[in-house]
Amino acid sequence: MTFRLVLAGICLLGLCACAGTGKESADKSSGPRKLYVDANLGISVTVGGDWSRRFVSPPPGGDGSYAVRWLLAAGKDHQPDSLIEVALLAHPAPADIDSALDLVKKQWPAFEATAIDDSRAHQVELLGHTRRTSLLVRLINLSGKTFQLALITPPERFDSLRPAFEMVSNSLVPVPD
Repeated sequence: MTFRLVLAGICLLGLCACAGTGKESADKSSGPRKLYVDANLGISVTVGGDWSRRFVSPPPGGDGSYAVRWLLAAGKDHQPDSLIEVALLAHPAPADIDSALDLVKKQWPAFEATAIDDSRAHQVELLGHTRRTSLLVRLINLSGKTFQLALITPPERFDSLRPAFEMVSNSLVPVPD
């Protein structure tokens, strides 16, 4: 009898955990999540459980053999058109806004800043766009290392994907050497 009650409880718990609303959310920060730990970059972050991960060349000024990119959304041709990228930079965080802007323009020469925020300790955020892309770049200094997080997306997807970027950014923690 006890075995059946325990089995029924486990089955009920499993059904409750798997139940969903049946609606697909535009907010990519909701839904399944997973912890990503990268010893080479020296970080851990929380990412969406269904995001596709790629290793890419580090950006100009990057350190290490790669940056990590998560593909968030596909365009009309079913090719990924929105992503979040995390990279370790070789140098400390830029000392001023102009240096931060120069660093971003090395990667995206057509980048035009529409907002710059350096009000948070150890962070600089640059919001802007190129002709076809909206970008949010955050430079974060953690434990003596500088990380660059970037949200790269078509303008029409920016607002719906920003919560996913914030989830990754807010979960970023250094991994001890």
